[in-house]
Amino acid sequence: MSLGGARSALLDNCPTSLSERQRSMLLHLARGLSDRSVANRMAISERTLQRELKELMSAWGVSSRLQLGVQIALRGLHS
Repeated sequence: MSLGGARSALLDNCPTSLSERQRSMLLHLARGLSDRSVANRMAISERTLQRELKELMSAWGVSSRLQLGVQIALRGLHS
């Protein structure tokens, strides 16, 4: 999945560098998909998805999925 230039530039300013897989994961979450739906679409286990989300939350200094959603919105991934 490829991101548009503006969104990609916003994501490049995240506190941690993101892989394409993480970017895709965050876009799916920003669209409101459940962990199960995201994992199925990405062909990974829910456990793997949850582990990676936990790592991102730690790197971004947030402690909940809601706060992660705020970070996604602030970086222009909410559409």
